Amino acid sequence: MVTRREIDRGTAFDWGKTSPDYAVYRPGYPASFFTVLQAVGIGRPGQHILDVGTGTGALARAFAQQGADVIGIDIAEAQIVTAQQLATQEHLDIRFIFPYRANPMPPV
Repeated sequence: MVTRREIDRGTAFDWGKTSPDYAVYRPGYPASFFTVLQAVGIGRPGQHILDVGTGTGALARAFAQQGADVIGIDIAEAQIVTAQQLATQEHLDIRFIFPYRANPMPPV
């Protein structure tokens, strides 16, 4: 759980609680979105992409399916766990990182 004064006036929130719903109900992006991105050089095979705030990895998985080398990072560990599970189910090799496992977020 994250509590930061500069975010939501210090109200605690836990994005991880949304993971099961995101995994099932959040639609992916339309193919046309990725066509436009590729036209401007984003998401091409072999390209390195960092997905900050990856959530359940919807963007990360789509870029990996196109052949990009993707790392996803999120502040909610449950989101990272769900993202990794979905990527594994889709046989995608994506590195997902929860940054506070090794370095806990300092209290505010």
